[in-house]
Amino acid sequence: MIAPARTSHLLILVLLLFALAAITSQVAAQSPRATISIDREGDTIGDRITIRVTVTYPATSELVLPSTALDLGLLEPAVPQVTARSFSGEERQLTFQLQTRAFLVGLIQVQVPHLQLVDQSGTAFELELPSSTIEVISVLPPDLAEVTPKPLKAAEQIGGAPTAIEFIVGPIVAVAILLLLASVFVRRRRRPTILATQPPPDPAIAALAELTAVGESDLLPARLDEFAQRIDTAIRRFLEARYHLPALNLTASELTHQLAAAGVPAGTVRQISTLCAQTDAVAYAGATPAVDRASRYLNLARSIVQPLTPASTPFATPTASPTGSRWTRPSEIDDALDTTAKDREGADNAFRRP
Repeated sequence: MIAPARTSHLLILVLLLFALAAITSQVAAQSPRATISIDREGDTIGDRITIRVTVTYPATSELVLPSTALDLGLLEPAVPQVTARSFSGEERQLTFQLQTRAFLVGLIQVQVPHLQLVDQSGTAFELELPSSTIEVISVLPPDLAEVTPKPLKAAEQIGGAPTAIEFIVGPIVAVAILLLLASVFVRRRRRPTILATQPPPDPAIAALAELTAVGESDLLPARLDEFAQRIDTAIRRFLEARYHLPALNLTASELTHQLAAAGVPAGTVRQISTLCAQTDAVAYAGATPAVDRASRYLNLARSIVQPLTPASTPFATPTASPTGSRWTRPSEIDDALDTTAKDREGADNAFRRP
């Protein structure tokens, strides 16, 4: 038989273990914790991404939720929106969501900034939220040669075969149009021909004008994102006009590949890739470089926009003058070339300095 004294000691030990377990579970239940879930409309660049965060914390504490946009790293900044609140015993639960987008391709880490909890004594401490990773792909196929154009539909599939009236009226209308065109052609031949004496407009002139307006707009340092976006747009419009590429709809990586395929020099491609990657990160991903570093984007953009002369224009040939004299370069191109030469010296090392 077990002695009465030993039995009482065992009973006290069991009670102490139960009490310790209850205290431990209560402390664990009152410790703040958070969960995160991600819903996506699609996995391509620019699709909407919804981040839902649920925070459980003690009822005696207060969760401080920012009212301004949160910096989400490589994702677009978003303002938290509360979707649910609940209270259960000694705990509170709050759920909020963030609507954002991704403008870079590849694996992107989703990290919501730390939140702040204030206990009943007024002491504040940070609550770290879990992170996650998503993959964003491009809207274009990796190899553009794989794109196969679809054949045209037959007339029966569009609107049916032509009727008997259309068979009669169609040739009559066609003959009338031909006679009208012939009459216009005869009248125009009687007039003296005036040959154009100016070359086609140079897209670099417009691009340099846009960049000059950005430099004179006093956007730095308060509106850094607009400063970078306007530079990025000016460069992409220039590339679209000069190389006939959809530059405004391409990522920095896709633009680099297509410029290389178009025969652009490797040094210029590296400069364009560096500039677009930096300006995209500032304009759409919330990056905040130093003001003196951001001001170098403008110098690099000017060095990329090299005005064209008629001998190097890839898609147009200027019309000869009636007198047979050689074409002379307009004064605005000389001014642009002088400005570009001065900017190129400092722009080549714009991103090599810390």
